[in-house]
Amino acid sequence: MTFREALRKLIVDKDISLKELAEKAGIKYQTAKGYTSKSAKRKPSVPHLIAICRALDVSLDTFKDCEDLQNEKDEPGSTSEESAEN
Repeated sequence: MTFREALRKLIVDKDISLKELAEKAGIKYQTAKGYTSKSAKRKPSVPHLIAICRALDVSLDTFKDCEDLQNEKDEPGSTSEESAEN
């Protein structure tokens, strides 16, 4: 399961809108949409992942098996999403 799939399932299970999730997590709506759209390539920064988990009242372990979040390494010269948004 990908992060996108897991997040979309939680949003449905928790009966919360994407807008509500973004507000509760303190992230921009467009950012949240970028994590859940069908063409989602965006991965959350650690602070965003923690905020999303808190907003959904779930553990970080909820996403531990997401194949697209495993073994990611920062590439030289890359910037984090967090610094790009703030």
